Amino acid sequence: MVPMPLSYYRDKGDEGFGGRFGVHNSLWGTPPAQEGDHCFQWTRLASGPVWLAVDSSGQPVAALRAELEAAMHVALHYGRQSSREGALFSRAALKAGTTLVSYVVAPDGVPRNGWPAEPITVFLGKRRSAGNGMAQLTFAPIARLPWQAWTAQPPPAGDQRPQAVVQLLTDTLVPSEHGGWLRGLDEAAWQRILGLNDLKVEAAFSAFKAIMGWSVTWGLPREQSTAIVAGSCWRISSADPDFKNKLADLAQNGLGVRRNEGFGWVAVNPVWLLSGSDGSRFGHGSSLKIGSPKSTGEPLPWPAAAGIERDRVRKLVQLARQIEAQVSGVEGARPKLVGLCNYAKRQANSQAVQEFVGAFAGREHPRGWDKIKEALARAFGECTEINELRFLLEVVAGLLPRQE
Repeated sequence: MVPMPLSYYRDKGDEGFGGRFGVHNSLWGTPPAQEGDHCFQWTRLASGPVWLAVDSSGQPVAALRAELEAAMHVALHYGRQSSREGALFSRAALKAGTTLVSYVVAPDGVPRNGWPAEPITVFLGKRRSAGNGMAQLTFAPIARLPWQAWTAQPPPAGDQRPQAVVQLLTDTLVPSEHGGWLRGLDEAAWQRILGLNDLKVEAAFSAFKAIMGWSVTWGLPREQSTAIVAGSCWRISSADPDFKNKLADLAQNGLGVRRNEGFGWVAVNPVWLLSGSDGSRFGHGSSLKIGSPKSTGEPLPWPAAAGIERDRVRKLVQLARQIEAQVSGVEGARPKLVGLCNYAKRQANSQAVQEFVGAFAGREHPRGWDKIKEALARAFGECTEINELRFLLEVVAGLLPRQE
């Protein structure tokens, strides 16, 4: 995978790769405004964290995103060390099993202490103390970076001048002659970078963003920098006889500063940027796939009811409504049921919860627990699994009105 080129466009509402109208590479010309009765609304494929999947020869295949899932958790009550009522949070998280591939370039091809022979365990991201973010790093030496083999010679420009296409594979920091950072590369910038006076920018698609950082040595934030984002691409031409050698140096050495940190990796004349060089669109899907609606797939489990069949869930909800009608007249019924829910979360079986309710109901002054025990008698008889009882109690507590 490589960063999605900013020159790749799709029609609004269409999938692009696998869609009806496919993908247009605007690096080679302006996309059409209309086709038959259809008016195009072109939008970038690179909106959001999208990657371009290529085949073994570098041809574009699909647009990919890392699969995310919602990670739910509740806040803890510091006194009881149980879940705090109403404090429910969710975060987007990378799914377990996600594989990420990155490349490391070492001087002479081998780091000082050699490549690690065994996988290294690391912890990434937030909420690591709660068991999140554990990952394994595995190193596998390769002969050369794959995109260095995925190159081809682009066609000449309109005036028959040799031309090249260049894409940034990582965010790139390019200092300005006047201080600060460049937010894009115009003809003057490319002439200075390649050392060629006879150079023309035929097309450009780029964007920029702020780069923050932290100095471990000083324990202070690093200076904010402005980077040209990965996926930015240009089509340049030059009649200078040294043009080819300058491009080879650019592909080998990269562009800008802090390249030892991963900034400034460049692909010169990659195959995927030559797709659509004749103005045609690519990546179309079949008409049958386009006309068929997507399946909704299997329904997700109800909250807190994972592992319980849906028919069983419906019966538990009906039972919960009956219990709610019986305990609604008990003073402080909702706080009692909420506390019982929290207690059930810490128990391994339903018997422990039943004994807990029985102990409160057997006191000299039960304060309504005797009525709650009577209402829950059927639930204790039917809910042999603790997850079913937890779900039932949460539904009952949710049905009871909040007391002002």
